[in-house]
Amino acid sequence: MRPDSVTHMFRRLNEASGLPPIRHHDLRHGAASRENFGLGLSAMSRQHMPAETGLVRAFVNTLDLRVFTRHGEPHEQLDALDTPAALTRWLHGQDLIADADHADLADFRLAHTLRAALRAAVGEAGDVSPSSRPLQWPACVTIQPGGPPALMPTGFGVEAGLGRIAVAAAGAVADGTWLRLKMCDAPDCRWIFYDRSKPGRARWCEPALCGNRMKTRAYRERRREAGSNPR
Repeated sequence: MRPDSVTHMFRRLNEASGLPPIRHHDLRHGAASRENFGLGLSAMSRQHMPAETGLVRAFVNTLDLRVFTRHGEPHEQLDALDTPAALTRWLHGQDLIADADHADLADFRLAHTLRAALRAAVGEAGDVSPSSRPLQWPACVTIQPGGPPALMPTGFGVEAGLGRIAVAAAGAVADGTWLRLKMCDAPDCRWIFYDRSKPGRARWCEPALCGNRMKTRAYRERRREAGSNPR
């Protein structure tokens, strides 16, 4: 086994889980890292991604547009919702629909419309025309004795499951975590990540990967321009 085999295996599992980028090293030194960055428990809790916001992030990242090369291996683009059956499996995996529910072609198109709208709302125009009308999703407010009012999706089956994602997005706006959903600035990445930085001004999903790659590219371009325009 090569010395870096565990690192590569951990990275693949991390990406497959849909979690934000985590270094294996950081898991062993989490407490020290927290102290180094001056983050107490209260600050850490403010940067925690709620489960509903995580659901939205997982849904928009079912479209993986990353095309960069990492450790000599090109990253393959992937659409995890490329068929109605794939959509059904994903919704089942997220416990958004019952075992008996299955997506049809209309559900498939609806899911892609919702995903494109949410990605555009985060910051990617994609196939959504600027003149397109806003996507309107039906929902209702439920009020029960002894509990706070709640926004709930309408409909049944897959439509209701997708509605829970739309409602989760609205909830992220309400609790302020929507603003921490960012699209990576690297044009060959476009991964949607949750900005856990204290000021909330992160630009890249993984500074050590996309950030370094973009800075190196910018440096080379400056060198090239300087060479072609000597004083």
